[in-house]
Amino acid sequence: MWAEVVEEFRRNDQIGDGITICCQRHPATRQKITQPGQIVQVAPDGGCRLPCEAQLRCGHHCPYKCHSDDEHHLLVKCPKPCQRTCQRLHPCPKGCSQPCGNCLFRLKITLNCGHENNVECWRLDDVGSIRCAKLVQKRLPGCEHLATIPCSQDPALYACESICGLEMNCCQQTCKSQCHECQAVNCSNQDGSVAVAYLTRSRHSSHRCNKPLYCSHPCPDPCSADHSCIDSLCKMECHQKCQHKRCALPCSTPCAPCMEACVWNCDHHKCVVICGSPCARLPCDQRCLRKLKCDHRCPSVCGEDCTNQTCPQCADASRRSRIVNTITGTTLGEISADAETLEELIITLACGHVYTVELLDEICELSRYYSTDDHGRWLDLAQPPLKSSDSQDLPVCPDCGEQITVRRYGRVFKSANLRISEQSFSKDVVRSLVAVQTSFNSLDINKIRTWVVNLVNELPEDKMKIESSPHSLSRITKNRQKHFDDTSTSPVKLSAFQKLDRTHGLPRELAQAWKQTAEQLLKVYESSLTAATKRSPGSVVYNAAFTALYDHFIDVLHERRLAPPDPISFEKYAEKSAHVGCGIVPSEDDQWLRVEAIWTSIRVRTLLANIAGIWTEQLKEIYFSKSPRVIDYWLDFVVFIYESMGHDALIALRIATKSKSVVHVAKSSLLFLQSELDIFVHRFRREELSPLTTPRRSVLYQTAKQHASNAEKKLAQLARELQDQPGTDNSQHRWLTQNFGSVAKCLVEEWNSVVGKLRWGGELMPEGKRDSIDAIMAIQSDRF
Repeated sequence: MWAEVVEEFRRNDQIGDGITICCQRHPATRQKITQPGQIVQVAPDGGCRLPCEAQLRCGHHCPYKCHSDDEHHLLVKCPKPCQRTCQRLHPCPKGCSQPCGNCLFRLKITLNCGHENNVECWRLDDVGSIRCAKLVQKRLPGCEHLATIPCSQDPALYACESICGLEMNCCQQTCKSQCHECQAVNCSNQDGSVAVAYLTRSRHSSHRCNKPLYCSHPCPDPCSADHSCIDSLCKMECHQKCQHKRCALPCSTPCAPCMEACVWNCDHHKCVVICGSPCARLPCDQRCLRKLKCDHRCPSVCGEDCTNQTCPQCADASRRSRIVNTITGTTLGEISADAETLEELIITLACGHVYTVELLDEICELSRYYSTDDHGRWLDLAQPPLKSSDSQDLPVCPDCGEQITVRRYGRVFKSANLRISEQSFSKDVVRSLVAVQTSFNSLDINKIRTWVVNLVNELPEDKMKIESSPHSLSRITKNRQKHFDDTSTSPVKLSAFQKLDRTHGLPRELAQAWKQTAEQLLKVYESSLTAATKRSPGSVVYNAAFTALYDHFIDVLHERRLAPPDPISFEKYAEKSAHVGCGIVPSEDDQWLRVEAIWTSIRVRTLLANIAGIWTEQLKEIYFSKSPRVIDYWLDFVVFIYESMGHDALIALRIATKSKSVVHVAKSSLLFLQSELDIFVHRFRREELSPLTTPRRSVLYQTAKQHASNAEKKLAQLARELQDQPGTDNSQHRWLTQNFGSVAKCLVEEWNSVVGKLRWGGELMPEGKRDSIDAIMAIQSDRF
């Protein structure tokens, strides 16, 4: 096809070396196009390369080259400067094609207030709307402060940014919030607007308490009149850190002390206790003999970490100019290379700051932790001072406040750290016990009763059989006794109340049904058991340190063939020296918390016994005649619950007697005597399953009468002993009169009631109706 077209062009002489084009606006401009891409060069905008020169509506010429589009120049923007003026003959600074808008030319005028203001020209069209911007001081109506604000601004609409500065009732500190924030707290306006009249700021904006906690960190909780830092949880970095580990837990979370060997050793002394214990060796005042990396002699005392020390000779000028003794004003550069005394020997702290040993000894009050002779030489270990305030005095760098943790002061800072750990432990256990009591109080006994009724009816009768034999009875007796033998210092284990088929010989189906109804309460018991078996950091450290020191002193006496001071034996001398060397007193908190936890576990078991009593009622209705041995074994389990309460009350009593706590001794004694009453009553109920003969009832009557008499005598004797106990003050005497006496009277009355019912007949004590145990449990320790 194209071949024919080309041939036709050739015949008509229509083929040449190019195409000639011309501009529509400039016809005289003709161009011959012979190469591809040439059109773009000769006609870039579709016309030609000559200027357009068309006149725009503003009177200026079109700024572009000749173009074929936009013939009427509707879209062309004139770039020339605007030549118009405002009504006050101010030139327009914009481009010709831009709208002039308001005149922005600035003029100086005097307003009605008398202040001069620079305003834009267009504002003169309405002078009344111009707001004076002159900054002036005005007194604010809502407070006592002055504010620098524009002259035209209403001070009643201004939010005062001054510091409140009033004393806060909650903490007696100066309020550092902005005044308007405190006004908002006191203002009744719900829209949050500022006060238009003077407002007394009795309440203040929410702020952190910031009082030092027992760990020396600031309290993070909001401050208020009823706020108590005792309940605050510190989430800052834990103080516990050493060469072996750094605790990653929040500060208030109890952590285990480091049980590795202490690293504070030198050629003259050695610390033999664990790292987490206050160091039990004398400080060494000799200068270190080792050399630093720079080959200069270490400028610190013997036993310190040389790799962390600063060389006075090699330090740069800025460090040499720093003061290392704030008392004498001595700088690092003034420290002699041959120094041998504590006034010039230096220690570099973990934070990098350097101070003389003499100054750090004063800061850390080292003389309170060691005894010295008349010449100031270290003689022996001294019992670290007890801290009486709520926060611990941790030795800190006088420059940056970071804790001092160098080896020489291990007895100081480790004692403080241990006291912090002790308080964290105590607070954690108390929180656990409060949680246990909350869970205990939330249990619905009526709901459990309904549940028991349904489960008893669902028990398969063919499975409710017990094969009794001397061997099985012996095994059950041993299993029960084993639970008591295994827990001489803590409550009976959870398994004693969970696995009734193994421990008490009951049918497996019954044991599983019991576990369902008691599962929630058993979890509560497990929590109380955990709290009762925890060991405080102080106890762990004391036991480990005491053992190490006792062995050390025994070895020293034997190796050196030294005789202890008469008439003390080697063992007594080693025991006394080890106790002093431990640096801590065995924690009383550990003892009273264990007692509180044991009480809580007993309280849980009172409800456990009540649930078991509900089971007793339901089982009797169905299985008394069908399978009486099930009832026998079940009642033995109920008696075991009360026996476990008596067993653990005795443990609590032993601990309380050792700690000489009047409240703890009184309540633990009452709990033990109460358990004797409960055990007697429930053993009698077991015997009631078979008709009681007159002689047997007479024996039980005499036994109960003897128990009642003994209980009365014991309670009277205990009351006298507690009243006469050394250290018992008037407040404790009042407590004994108001609490112990009334509860003891209630307990004796219940015993007398049992005696009367055995003599004259009647139900001994309704299940779950025991006024004395409720009264005992209502007794609270003054520390809980």
